[in-house]
Amino acid sequence: VLTQFVCGYCRRKMASNQISILKRPPRKSNIRSTMTKGNEISAKTGLAFIGCGVMAESMIAGLLRERIVAAKQIVASHPRRDRREELKKRYGIKVFADNGAAAKAFRGPHSVVLLCVKPQRMEAVLADLAGALLHQIVGRVI
Repeated sequence: VLTQFVCGYCRRKMASNQISILKRPPRKSNIRSTMTKGNEISAKTGLAFIGCGVMAESMIAGLLRERIVAAKQIVASHPRRDRREELKKRYGIKVFADNGAAAKAFRGPHSVVLLCVKPQRMEAVLADLAGALLHQIVGRVI
């Protein structure tokens, strides 16, 4: 069962497989992912958005508006203080200046780190995340 998300800006519905990796890859057995229950993401799941620009904000807005996750299940990172304050005020999520701190906010098999940065910034972001990732699912939003 694919989870549907609604874009925070254009309100277009998207399946989770269009967003990339909010579900684990299919296994050979018919065991469902522990991250999803029907069309909801488990309350145990934590989502860390590394680089919270327009695309990441759109996904956060849709996830919260459709009540797929709670604000306490989402963290983000952004280098500019004014942007961090804006995101915190608008969505009630934790926002970090440090990418590594955002990635460490949730640990374990129910944790997802989404890399939402431009390709030219990816090398620097991956350097920030060195040693910060442990047992999280990592996906890149293109």
